[in-house]
Amino acid sequence: MPVALYIQLTGDKHLQKVDRSNCSSLQAFGGNDVHTKGTVKLNLEDVSGSHQAVFHVTEADDDPILGLSSSVSLGLVSFGNKVDVRQSSHLVSSLVPLMQTCPSSKEEVYQCYKDVFSDDKVCDFNVYHHVKVDTNVHPVIHAQRRVPEPIRPAVKAKLDELVAKKVIETVSEATDWVRSLVVVPKKDGNFRALMEHCRRKKIKVNRDKLQYKVPEVSYMGHRLTPQGMEPDPNKISGIVNMPAPGDLTHLRGFLCTVNFLARYLPKLATVSEPLRQLLKKNVPYVWSDAHEKSFNVVKELVTRAPILRYYDPRIDVVLQCDASQYGLGAALIQDGKPVAYASRAMTSTEKNYAQIEKELLAIVFATQRFDQYIYGLSAVEVHTDHKPLEAILRKSINDSANRRIQRMLLRLQRYNLCVKYVPGRELWIADTLSRQLPCPRVKPGAFAIKLAEHELAIDLAVTAECLQEYRTTSSQDSELQAVVVAIRSGDWSMPAVAEYTPVKSELSTD
Repeated sequence: MPVALYIQLTGDKHLQKVDRSNCSSLQAFGGNDVHTKGTVKLNLEDVSGSHQAVFHVTEADDDPILGLSSSVSLGLVSFGNKVDVRQSSHLVSSLVPLMQTCPSSKEEVYQCYKDVFSDDKVCDFNVYHHVKVDTNVHPVIHAQRRVPEPIRPAVKAKLDELVAKKVIETVSEATDWVRSLVVVPKKDGNFRALMEHCRRKKIKVNRDKLQYKVPEVSYMGHRLTPQGMEPDPNKISGIVNMPAPGDLTHLRGFLCTVNFLARYLPKLATVSEPLRQLLKKNVPYVWSDAHEKSFNVVKELVTRAPILRYYDPRIDVVLQCDASQYGLGAALIQDGKPVAYASRAMTSTEKNYAQIEKELLAIVFATQRFDQYIYGLSAVEVHTDHKPLEAILRKSINDSANRRIQRMLLRLQRYNLCVKYVPGRELWIADTLSRQLPCPRVKPGAFAIKLAEHELAIDLAVTAECLQEYRTTSSQDSELQAVVVAIRSGDWSMPAVAEYTPVKSELSTD
């Protein structure tokens, strides 16, 4: 608790009630020392009662912090009941019987399952389930979590095993409670089994909505064709016909609509940068010629969106990753054809990374962006134009002296990556995505900045005073300042930095 707040609450200007025998020094988040003037016992009150807590009175003018024990006593923090989760040691393998012959036409489907198709939307679910819960607790419905494609069959097999053991039961109707850990398996594609299930459960479906054995179909804003996936023409026409936004609300709506098609637009981050600048705080909304040009280029880019091939977990995956001076680029490739694109600009901190750290950061960015496609695969080939990464990813994490690289390598441990060096001229997709990005980028949040400071303090293992002394001395050293300029500009031709050139890939600035 800061001194000013203590005096305001108690009126004790001379701190006579403060126990000065316990003037300990606390360490705050980030490694900075917080000096205290002592401790004092104060009563905390809420609707349920009062609680006495010991506060450290500090010299810093910061917000007061409530400890865990006091938070629990006041009912601000509660712990849920323990759950005994029993996991089986293996998945049960079962053979799926061959699917019977499907009808050859839409009319034949209707004739075979005439009782299923009806305009009557009322369904008779002869299923009930009751769970005894505390009447004072409100039901909670969690959103369903996506399951990565490569491990989806294993998840389904596990669910089938639990159903067979009667650990869980299938649910065919909406419930008041939905757990976020419940995984809904993807349909197995057996058309006959689906229709038979509708017949048994007396589910009625709309005949007019049946699309059977058609070459193309629109689904969730996408057009699924034999060649691949492309944006729905109706969605494209809606974007093209949009007028110029007159305020921030309409601008956000336009960008959100366009971002839905970001997987088709490899240069979207570049051409929409002037528009995104208007979304920043303290930037007046003034629509200029530059914004009008960017607005029209985005709409033109949407009309020329390429066709992406369908992702197939049975086909080998290649990740193209590249980092330029300001941006990161990645592409998911199968059979030499793109499945999805991704790109982003670097933060001001990331721009100061050494080049080898930037290239590794591009791989981390690619794996996180395409996690739903690559997690669980036995091997993922990664193409990079930075040859030293081949050796780094083959080594043990402990063999890397750079703590930042160690942290990034830890984030890659959940994937089975095989890094392969490819010259930049052959890495054309990712290289283009990274270099086409503009220099500015929205500043990271306060938490991200604090987290970076905390990690830096842990890595340095020095006091804040010693660190400030290093910074002051380095700023007065002409040779080190020349090295800083070389790191930030990428120009190592100056004679003053010749001795640092052999290790330039390992150097970075604060």
